[in-house]
Amino acid sequence: KVSLLVMPFVIPLALRLSRHSFREELRYFAIANVLHGLLVNLLVLFDGAASSPLKIDHVFYRTAFESIAGIHPTYYGLYICLSLTVLLYDPQMRIWHRYAPAVLQVILLLYLLLLSPKISLMIALLLYAGHFVFVMRIKAVRKLLLLLASLSVMVLSYFTIPFFYQRIHEVARLLSSDPGNAIDNSMVFRKVILQTDLNLLHQSWLTGMGPARLQQNLDMAYLYLSGVSGVPVSSYNTHNEYLNQWICFGMAGLLYFLFIFYIHLKRSMGKSLDGKPDLIYLSCCLMIMISCMTENLFSRQHGVLFAALLLNLFYYEQRVSTSGRSVSADRLNGNK
Repeated sequence: KVSLLVMPFVIPLALRLSRHSFREELRYFAIANVLHGLLVNLLVLFDGAASSPLKIDHVFYRTAFESIAGIHPTYYGLYICLSLTVLLYDPQMRIWHRYAPAVLQVILLLYLLLLSPKISLMIALLLYAGHFVFVMRIKAVRKLLLLLASLSVMVLSYFTIPFFYQRIHEVARLLSSDPGNAIDNSMVFRKVILQTDLNLLHQSWLTGMGPARLQQNLDMAYLYLSGVSGVPVSSYNTHNEYLNQWICFGMAGLLYFLFIFYIHLKRSMGKSLDGKPDLIYLSCCLMIMISCMTENLFSRQHGVLFAALLLNLFYYEQRVSTSGRSVSADRLNGNK
């Protein structure tokens, strides 16, 4: 986690060594994700074809994907969501071909449906819903047609992609009279994890207990659960970054954690050259904040580097206006 502390000091120096905005390279990040997803899915297909009997359940697919790609589905889903944001709002993407961004978006969405990380799917849906309602400037009739087409694609995916169907079925069972047990339904086990977290929070909500004691208490709680239920249960982390910071560092730690997001949200809302929200920066902030609701995003290197690198790059970026002066310099002169 040293990246969280070091990045804010390294990035401003690195950006001043270059006259170009790092945003010019984000489109290559999106294209690289398309190629990477194609390669990994081909290897997963080869791995599945070699197994006997052939398995098509989402557990096998997600396990094989993580083993081959070397990244947890949650963090890979964040990469896809960021790529979708770049394809939507980066004007450089349309230089190559008018329909190229749309084709790449469809491919990335297919990867997301195959992997079906629930939080990333929700972020993608919110991203497109926000773009559809607040950003697109087209006639109401065309919006209605696009909405109907999007719903048709989702329904078709539900019936044709078994992994997507199985993940949706888990959520649907949670709302039914027979949600199943915590072993068969990961959504049911999420309730067990949340209750365990709240029990620990009740003990030290004000001053916290520190990260080492937190994990020790979690290990003991799941060991006790294994003994009571008679079913071996692995130890888990809190699966909620806000609760994790709160239990570890108390109320002061939680407020400090929320203050970091406040700084980035405030910066992103007035970062663009025309004074409007910087949509890529803002989307990046929101997807990290939403992911923190269901994952310990900063407990893995992928999550730490994703947040530390991107948020600091956006924060310290000097957007250059047509006159050749940075926005920051213009504002300082205006204040004077």
